[in-house]
Amino acid sequence: DEEARADSVYGEDGKKRRTSRIGLRWSGSPTATSAESIRLKRIMLGLVALALCPALAIGISTAAGYIVFNWNEVGIAFAYVIISEVIRRIIWRLLRNLYCRRVLGLTSDEILDINGPRRHLSKAWLSDLLADSRRRRNIKICDVLFRKGGHVVPLISAVLIGDMITDDIGCLLFANTLGCLLITTIMALAIWNFRDPKDRPKWRYLSLFWGATDRIRDGRYAQQNSMLGNISLVWGVTIAYFIARAVLPDEDDSEKLWAFALSVVLLPLTFGDALGEVIGTPFGRHRFKVRGLGEINQKSLEGCVAVFLGSLVPLLIIAGTMADSEVLNGTWALICVTAVLTTLTETLAFRSTDNM
Repeated sequence: DEEARADSVYGEDGKKRRTSRIGLRWSGSPTATSAESIRLKRIMLGLVALALCPALAIGISTAAGYIVFNWNEVGIAFAYVIISEVIRRIIWRLLRNLYCRRVLGLTSDEILDINGPRRHLSKAWLSDLLADSRRRRNIKICDVLFRKGGHVVPLISAVLIGDMITDDIGCLLFANTLGCLLITTIMALAIWNFRDPKDRPKWRYLSLFWGATDRIRDGRYAQQNSMLGNISLVWGVTIAYFIARAVLPDEDDSEKLWAFALSVVLLPLTFGDALGEVIGTPFGRHRFKVRGLGEINQKSLEGCVAVFLGSLVPLLIIAGTMADSEVLNGTWALICVTAVLTTLTETLAFRSTDNM
């Protein structure tokens, strides 16, 4: 057996075969120990519980009469969220697979390692993958293109297409919280039920639930990072919605004010957050370590500047195109404070929780 194993790793020229070695890390990894299984179960249950909280909060508020919905619109919005997310994730996954094959030159086995849960891979897997400087640069570009591309597109489409479905922000939010809960639950069940090495081939299809949101450079924690990022986004928008209901006039009486408030919430999240990674990941030179869920937890000063400008400029454009009578006292100060707070949050928050 040992000789056969050696033959599968080394060729006749004595050099290691990369594809066989990568695959061996799966087949040679033992099934998770009891302690690891318990830890994994707790993580999955914790993520599902976190996804449940926003939906539960809105559901309780609706039952108490604090929020009133048109349930037909909720149903249509929920169907749109699920269908659009499934289509989006499949497309971005297929595009990333194509990039990995054509640009990174990865084999089918190596791509399956990236798309799978990665928990059975060795600790050296990511460092081996990033060893070549050219490949490391292209992987950074891959993470930026497909992670942030999949981040910006749904946020913009939610605003543009959401108006066609309903003009009730709360209705759209409730549909998104339910969608997040459903998708998170499916992801958690997939990770728990198909965690053994023998289930590896099934991840060719199971990985579609993640799209391209699981960064390559997050290593073995990529799937959990992706799930927590989606949940923190829903938490943040839900909290903002309840604050808006508490301090702003009724939405029907102040549509333009609510529209501006929505811009203050979503534009820094859409453009500031995305621009920070677009600039910081490939071009950042002054790097520093941060806390986070991933094997590489770093940010850069260049990325922080990009977050600030990506938060500031869109809000200045929105306020600048509003009629003078619609710009409230303190609007310009609010915009500047929002850009500063967004930058601080993006920099100091535990990675994958900054959306909240």
